[in-house]
Amino acid sequence: MPAGRQSSGRLAVAFGWGLITLLSAAGLIALASRVQLGPQVGDIVAFAPPAAPSVASGGDPTDTPPINPAEGVPPDLTSRVTLAKATGGSCSLDLEQIRQNGGSLLVEARRPDSALPYQAHWAGLREGETDCGRSADLLISDSDISLLAITAGGYGVPGKRQFVAAPWIGETLVR
Repeated sequence: MPAGRQSSGRLAVAFGWGLITLLSAAGLIALASRVQLGPQVGDIVAFAPPAAPSVASGGDPTDTPPINPAEGVPPDLTSRVTLAKATGGSCSLDLEQIRQNGGSLLVEARRPDSALPYQAHWAGLREGETDCGRSADLLISDSDISLLAITAGGYGVPGKRQFVAAPWIGETLVR
């Protein structure tokens, strides 16, 4: 076989492999842009207060357990999260308080091109002057919504939780 045909055959094979690689990469990028990780619109993070011990059983009904690291919240994390209000300004949620008193966070919208990709509605008890009050529309980062979900025990309502990945503790929590 002449040298010119042999090199053009190799060039065609290399071009074919390059084209296959390029199309595969474009397909993976298109697929990855359609995959949405994290909570979706309509997902809820519900904080169910622990069952209070009754006085009849010898327990103190005012005692509530602190955030338990075995439930997924490392003890070195902050217990207060400051969030942006959709109307401007900010407010904070005390993780200990919402675990004790309950509350919920409903994802109302996703804004994937934003540093605060989740718009969510908070409903809970009023804690103080700088808290988010009984009701607030919030803009939340990926890390903050993950922290809130881990504190609650996952996405969803108690008894029907979805898993939460907690990479900093090396495990996936399932409720």
